[in-house]
Amino acid sequence: MELQELYPKLKNIPLIAKNIVEGFLSGLHRSPHHGFSVEFAEHRDYFSGDPLRHVDWKVYGRTDKMYIKKYEEETNVRSYFLLDISSSMQYKGSSKWNKLEYAALLMASLGYLAQKQIDGIAYGYFSNSLKSISPVKSTNTQLNQMIVSLEELLQEIGKKKEATDLNNSLSNLANIINKRSLIYIISDFLIDPEALRKTKDLLLELKHLKHEIILISVHDFKTEIAFDFDDGNYTFEDLESDLRLNLRSQDIKEVYKKQMNAHISSLKEFCNLHEIDLLLADISSNPEEILKNYLINRTKMM
Repeated sequence: MELQELYPKLKNIPLIAKNIVEGFLSGLHRSPHHGFSVEFAEHRDYFSGDPLRHVDWKVYGRTDKMYIKKYEEETNVRSYFLLDISSSMQYKGSSKWNKLEYAALLMASLGYLAQKQIDGIAYGYFSNSLKSISPVKSTNTQLNQMIVSLEELLQEIGKKKEATDLNNSLSNLANIINKRSLIYIISDFLIDPEALRKTKDLLLELKHLKHEIILISVHDFKTEIAFDFDDGNYTFEDLESDLRLNLRSQDIKEVYKKQMNAHISSLKEFCNLHEIDLLLADISSNPEEILKNYLINRTKMM
């Protein structure tokens, strides 16, 4: 699978971080410091179009000349990408990609966009625990290392069953990220209701620390959400355990859809209430269009 195939098509879509950035940001990023960090360095001449809020009015009062305050540190966004590599992500359903391959493609594309804006990026993986997380860097080398890591991961994955413990991973993450950041969590979020309640608490803790959270939930909509199987007998296998059930699809369809829709609705309502972005991605859909629509909508909300 060639992860770089979509990069040229996505390069003109802006990636915008909301209300999280310390320091000066170029382009479309918004900063809580209104474009400048807090450590003064020097003055420069005022030019037409410069924001008046950055004029040093005390100097103007003494000299009758307008100067702009310049500051020492100009910091871009720190973006963390956390990818679920548990065994349930190997589900393919009706798509040509499995969930992990599709998620890796989205992650690489978003990483590319962030790096093109000279944002710092870090990447890591989780299943039953937080497996790894890289340092934050804003270099081409960092992006290339992330892509190589993803490609190696896709070659190695599936050799053993791995369960999901998102909450353990989130707890560890909160101790690692010590500066306000943009955190992407890419998963199918298929966890039981009690675990989901704990997940929501942990996400709120990250929000309290001023991080911006973006959840990307990947599914094969046809089979995982609509449960669109032909009538008949099937063996349903839990990819994270050895559990198998022999069932008639028509006997469980309505109950399954009700529970799955309740799960997704709960996640949507929580994210809407707490201003957490939630992208529901159908792995049978064109990933380019998924990302374009999402990023354009983010731009409109700014």
